Amino acid sequence: MRLIEREIDKGPAAQLSFMQGNALFLMNRWPEAEAAFARALALSPQPTLAAWIHANRGYMRGKQADLEGELRDYRRSLELQPKQALAYCYRARTHYVSRRFEEAVADYGRALEHSPRARIHANRGLVYLEMRRPEEARAELARALELDPADRQAKRLKRALAVVERLDWAVERVAKRDFGPQVEAALREAFAAGLAEGGYRLAVLLSLSDRRAEGERVLAEAARMGHRTAAYELYHERLRQGRYEEARGLLKRAVEVGSYAAMVRRGRMHLDRVRPGAPHATEQRELALRYFRLVQARGQPDGLAWIGAVHELDGDLEQAERCYRQAIEEGSGRACTQLAALLRGKGAPQEVRQLLQLARKRGDARALAIQGRTLVRQEDPQQRQLGAKQLRNACFLGGVMAHLRLAEHLGHQGRFKEAIELLERLAEEGWLDGMLALGAMLCNDELALRDLPRGSEWVRRAAELGHPLAKEVLADLLPRLRKSQDPRAAWAAGWSLNEAGARSAAKPLLERAAAGGVQAAKRLLEEAYR
Repeated sequence: MRLIEREIDKGPAAQLSFMQGNALFLMNRWPEAEAAFARALALSPQPTLAAWIHANRGYMRGKQADLEGELRDYRRSLELQPKQALAYCYRARTHYVSRRFEEAVADYGRALEHSPRARIHANRGLVYLEMRRPEEARAELARALELDPADRQAKRLKRALAVVERLDWAVERVAKRDFGPQVEAALREAFAAGLAEGGYRLAVLLSLSDRRAEGERVLAEAARMGHRTAAYELYHERLRQGRYEEARGLLKRAVEVGSYAAMVRRGRMHLDRVRPGAPHATEQRELALRYFRLVQARGQPDGLAWIGAVHELDGDLEQAERCYRQAIEEGSGRACTQLAALLRGKGAPQEVRQLLQLARKRGDARALAIQGRTLVRQEDPQQRQLGAKQLRNACFLGGVMAHLRLAEHLGHQGRFKEAIELLERLAEEGWLDGMLALGAMLCNDELALRDLPRGSEWVRRAAELGHPLAKEVLADLLPRLRKSQDPRAAWAAGWSLNEAGARSAAKPLLERAAAGGVQAAKRLLEEAYR
């Protein structure tokens, strides 16, 4: 890497900038890689090199869930060099991940016209296998082995062909709650042959058979092999276990391998930061839209439902309603709940009830949370118990509102430890309402589990990221924070006063926090109080 940078300093050249971009991409330094590729293209390279640059940049953009930019780069690459197999192969992989199998087969076919290689035949065979067209898959395997008997992808296809029929049978048996030894043996055989679906189904079987530890190990391996549902489910499992760093990496992995649920989750997390006065709100809105459009482009109606939510946030209620109604026609449960919320203010109670009923039928987490919240407020203990169950079900589906409402319900019951664990999960994942709710609960003087320094830091982080109420909560906490001897409390108080423009009052608190080892306070002093 340093060698390339030294060569570029001597005299910029498209080839060296391209090499630098590739190196940065492999190091996951994507903004720098993007800049290097742009420099290479600005140097007006020859068409062949320009085609390679666009192809590799497209692949990198795909890793960042930028489907529009990815496909645009592939198109440009093929315009510059129509006989380049690489861009066809990259685009075929994108179609495959998006489950657009016919397009994937077509692009692999075009690649083979210009570069008849064993690996490309094997990859097309795997697509045919996913389409359950085993005869065509076997024909591709024969061609691949004829070209290169040692090709690893061809060997993978051969193993997969040998077990795929037994895998289909085993999946059907698991769906019928048949966990017999023959079913398990078929799934283990498929998993050993390199089929991620076999690993995922085996993990389900093991978990349902009370062998959770082994099931989790198999699930992790299926996620590593690229199974989208395995990656997303393992992400939630790591959140429940409090292993937050691993969870963040798994969410990124789930997006990369094409999990629609993970893409929606990332989009929602960006949308959560789009609040009045929040820093980088416009950028966060565009990132949210990118993920939602990616989900929509892959044929999932919830993508359109969330695009409608962005329009609603923008104040364009007519466009939002159009998006919701179209998404409902396409089968979205989320759109039912969002349209019900939109219509509630228009005085259409019957349609609202029908929409919420349809949303629950389609398994929407927010609709379940709304029903659960209503039930836990009833006087009848059985109704409250049913409501708590509904909220837990919605939490299992990933509902943010469900976590907040269940934590509130647990708090009313005096079960604060459980409530804090639920809110901590939301806060660590990055949800602003979770951060504020957790911080407020930890700062509650009446709780035995109170932790003012830790709670104030969560409130401060919510305020820093743009939560409209967090600054007010932090201001109310100021008298207690200023009395505390903990440097974290001093940092929260100093930050709050600095944001309010009270620099003379903020400085001694920031100095106390910096002396106590709070690096963020030290940086703020160096930047703003020199």
